[in-house]
Amino acid sequence: MQRDLVEATGSDKAGIMRVVDDLERSGLAVRKAVPGDRRVRAVEIAPRGIELFDAAHVAAEPLAERLVAQMGPGEPEQLTDLLTRLVYPAGGEA
Repeated sequence: MQRDLVEATGSDKAGIMRVVDDLERSGLAVRKAVPGDRRVRAVEIAPRGIELFDAAHVAAEPLAERLVAQMGPGEPEQLTDLLTRLVYPAGGEA
């Protein structure tokens, strides 16, 4: 839901609405009604958005592998742990 995006990104409601509007116009996301609450809209990734996400992931993989290749033993795991803690802090504020 849009309000979840606001909380997860630390953005404001108007900013998220503009981003979702842009994604929707580009065919990358869709808003859907939530049963039982006409005021709430769920934001879902559209099939075109999934295709773009998958293509970006495939394109980024060689670079990620090159970056990890430069790290020492245990450092890729440490980086993953640190990035995860940034996204999901202990207080649950993500």
